Amino acid sequence: MLRSQKTAITSLVLVFLFGIFCGIASERFVFNKIDRQHKKRRESLEQKFTRELELNEDQVVQLKTLFKETKKKHHDIRKLTDSMYDSVRVDFDMQLNGFLDQDQQLKFAQLQEEWRQRKEKERLEKEARDKKRKEKAERN
Repeated sequence: MLRSQKTAITSLVLVFLFGIFCGIASERFVFNKIDRQHKKRRESLEQKFTRELELNEDQVVQLKTLFKETKKKHHDIRKLTDSMYDSVRVDFDMQLNGFLDQDQQLKFAQLQEEWRQRKEKERLEKEARDKKRKEKAERN
């Protein structure tokens, strides 16, 4: 192989790796920034309530517990609405399959499987990110 070809291939590989690095770094920066903003907002609200309402230590503990419970309720509501969206999607799929021919149904089933796999991959990645964030928060 010519030296210029090796240089070109090496350059392309380095550019590719640099792109991956930049993507990972920016993704982590964005998610960390969002986490910091949420934490800062919650802490600011806790401090404001503590100061303005003149909460005692026991009330501050109760307030923090209330924030955690409310966050869980919001998460549960999101789960509920997700299941409602899923039922609408299933109904759509059934109606669509009702007017597709066999070949189209097979192709649609393949598309659905691809979407399901992508969604599962994204879910697992999100769980891993959430676990890392939780561990990091517990260390701090």
